[in-house]
Amino acid sequence: MPTKKPGFTLEKHDELGRELQEMRDKLTGFITEVGKCYNKDTYSLVDRSIQTIDMLRSKMDDHICREQHGNSAVDPTKYYYRRNREN
Repeated sequence: MPTKKPGFTLEKHDELGRELQEMRDKLTGFITEVGKCYNKDTYSLVDRSIQTIDMLRSKMDDHICREQHGNSAVDPTKYYYRRNREN
């Protein structure tokens, strides 16, 4: 039977959530410029990068929700889907 891996600490989830949001924000701002200056293939690469970040955020959100299930002191939804960088 495989051993269960420990998962991230809340601090590590917070750090990764912020980093992923920053990467997504940068790429989202960049995609318009790429679309104006380069072909569809190049634009598609940036778009797929954004989609991949979104898939990772979703997967990590699933992990933290499972890890913190039943812990009323933690709001797991704030780590990967922040309203802004302040929360």
